Amino acid sequence: MIPVPLDMEEVGFIKALHMLWPLIFWLIVPWLYCVLWESSNAQATPGKLAFSLIVVNEEGRRLGFMHASGRYWIKAISGVFVHIIYIVVAFTAKKTGTTRSLCQNLGCE
Repeated sequence: MIPVPLDMEEVGFIKALHMLWPLIFWLIVPWLYCVLWESSNAQATPGKLAFSLIVVNEEGRRLGFMHASGRYWIKAISGVFVHIIYIVVAFTAKKTGTTRSLCQNLGCE
């Protein structure tokens, strides 16, 4: 008996993976980029570091991985809805966005 290298089930999986690859790439890579940089000792992405900004929690400490993940997904989801995160800043007393309200973090100089 000669094995068939790609039977119908494997071809279907490869087609599905091929279709989902852009979605996986555009969701996972930016998330890991932001979260790993903001939860590292650098406390900011290179763009924020260029302007001497860091991201800290309300106690002035470095964000944890889960905290930074929550912050990223809140930004991503609110960004879908007409960049609510940036509009809200104009109407808050401390001029902070939705991520600060929901994740209790601050951007500091």
